Amino acid sequence: MSDDDLIELRREIHRHPEPAGQERRTAALVAAALRAIAVGVEAMAGFLRARSEAL
Repeated sequence: MSDDDLIELRREIHRHPEPAGQERRTAALVAAALRAIAVGVEAMAGFLRARSEAL
């Protein structure tokens, strides 16, 4: 993931703000970005916990 990709992800998240504790779209975007760089993701209750696939 390039710097430009991260900047676009940040911009996309900020274009569609969500109430605290209800960040479903944000969580989905971040989860997809992490999967794209081969990081396992669990989305739970409006926040993300990431862990390496190697663990």
